[in-house]
Amino acid sequence: MSSGPIMRRVIDRARHFFPYYDPRMLSVKTRERQFVLPRQYVWYLLRAQGMSYPWIAQNTGGWDHTTIMHGVKMHAQRAANSNSSLYKVSLNMQNTAAIVDEINNVRTQIADVEKQIEAISKQRRELIYKLNDLVEASYANTDNGAANDKGPTTEE
Repeated sequence: MSSGPIMRRVIDRARHFFPYYDPRMLSVKTRERQFVLPRQYVWYLLRAQGMSYPWIAQNTGGWDHTTIMHGVKMHAQRAANSNSSLYKVSLNMQNTAAIVDEINNVRTQIADVEKQIEAISKQRRELIYKLNDLVEASYANTDNGAANDKGPTTEE
């Protein structure tokens, strides 16, 4: 999974809700609310996108992964108890990530089926060519191939 586009998307979303947000704030080791809320929000969104706790810890300032776990949990608790659009978007983002994964799975399945269809179509064409060759060979091997080609007789 490529993390660059995901990180950019998460940072853009954080800037939407925290206009003062700067990605460098992720590594500032302070408990001031102006740093904690956007930092935990970013961690939560990254986790919702399927990133591991150690990956988030390493790529957002060298935190311990248990700190990330705690921050994600705290954000989820605030989200569950709030009517704020910030938290509604967080919950929707997690649902969206699951939907995107399912869409990608379906696309992969479609591609696999299309490959199977192409293989079957190729096999069908080869069998038709073989059948035509056999029919032509049978006519060429009969002494009266042309006579057999006249169609049904009216004698009964």
